[in-house]
Amino acid sequence: MSAGPPSLAQPPHGLTPPAAVAQQAGAETAVAVLMAEDEADLSQGEMPWHAAIARVKERKLMVGVFLEESRLARWEGGALCIAADDVHKSFLSNAENRELIESSLGEAYGKIVTDGAPVYRHPAEALAGWPPVRVWEKGFVFVSLIGETTVQGRKFYQINRDEFMRAEDVTEVQPSRFQGAFFPAPPGTAVGWIIHNVQLSAAPGQPPAPDAPWAGRYQFFQVLGAQTVGEWNWYLVGSDMWVEQREVALVQPTPPPGAGPDVIAVDTYEQTLGFYQGGQLVYAALVSSGSRYFPTRPGAFKVWAKLTHGKMSGAYRADRSDYYFLEDVPWILYYDGARALHGAYWHDKFGARSSHGCVNLSPLDARWLFDHAGVGATVVVFSSGEG
Repeated sequence: MSAGPPSLAQPPHGLTPPAAVAQQAGAETAVAVLMAEDEADLSQGEMPWHAAIARVKERKLMVGVFLEESRLARWEGGALCIAADDVHKSFLSNAENRELIESSLGEAYGKIVTDGAPVYRHPAEALAGWPPVRVWEKGFVFVSLIGETTVQGRKFYQINRDEFMRAEDVTEVQPSRFQGAFFPAPPGTAVGWIIHNVQLSAAPGQPPAPDAPWAGRYQFFQVLGAQTVGEWNWYLVGSDMWVEQREVALVQPTPPPGAGPDVIAVDTYEQTLGFYQGGQLVYAALVSSGSRYFPTRPGAFKVWAKLTHGKMSGAYRADRSDYYFLEDVPWILYYDGARALHGAYWHDKFGARSSHGCVNLSPLDARWLFDHAGVGATVVVFSSGEG
C-alpha cells in the first residue's frame, strides 16, 4: 500500500514529537507521558507530579497513567517526564475494564444536523434574536454536550463555556459499546469477530440450510479449523458451523512477521488490532482505519504522545465538502506524525475502513490501549492480505 496524504487530525497547537522521549539515567529511563500546549504552563525543573498533573488538567490534558504519590515529575526536552519505574500498569480483565470505563464515560456527544448552525453565548440571546457568536461550517461535525437547559419552553445544549446551541440543531449520539477481548492466557489459535449478521454453513463452501443458526455482528469466536474453498478461506467457529472469511475479522495469536515481541499490530486487511507482549496476544480489538481515499500509512512507528482527549478537524477537497470537526476525541496515542490510535464515539463501523488516516477504536478499546501503552511503544501497521 502506498503512503497516503497525511491525516488532517492535527495535534493541538504546539504539540510536536520530542527530540528525545526517553533518556537513560543509570538504571532508569525517563519516559515522556504528556506533551504540553505551552511550556510556560508548567514550571521548569521538578515539581510534585500531582501539581504538574493539576496544571495540565486545567487545560483538559490529563496524564493517562497511574503514579505513586510523592514522586516527582520534571519538564525535560519539551515533555512532562517521570521515571519509568514510577508508572504502574496492570492488565485488567474485560469485566474490570468495562466497569472502570463505564464509570468514566460520562461525557455526552451530539451531531450538528443543521447547516450553518448558530452558537450563542446564552439561550436568552438566541430567544431575543441577537446574532450568534459563531456558526458551524457545513460538514461532519460532532461536539461534546456538557449540559442542557430549557428557557421559555425551548431546549438548549451547552457545548462549551459560554456557548449554547438550540436543541433542534443537535442530535445526541451514543458511543459504541463494542469491546475487544483480553487474554489472561495465550489463545493458541486465531480469534476474531463476525462483522456482518450471517447464517452459518454446515460445511465449508456450502450454502447455509434454511434453518441454520445465525451469528450476529460483533460475535466473538476462536478459530477451531480452516479450509480454503476457491479463493476464500472458511473458518470453523463451532460444531459444524463454518463461516467465510469475508464475514469475519481475525487477529493472530503471535505478532506479524518482522515485528518484535512487544508490539501494537494494526492489520489494515482484517481491520483488527493486536496488543502483544513477549510474543503473545494479550488484547485484541476491531478497528476502523483509513478509507481507500485516505489510507492509513503502513510501517513501524513509535507512540510519541498521549492525550486523554483532543480536537480533530480538517478538509482535503478544495471545496471543503469533506470538512469534519470532532470535538473531544478520546484516548489518543499519536504514533505517525498527526496519525493516531484513538477512540471514535461518532460511529459504530469497527471492522471496516472509514477514517481519514487515523486508526479508530471503540471508546472502550481505546481506553484499554491508552492505559496499557506508553510513549515509546512500538506500532506496526501492515496488511495480512490484498486490498
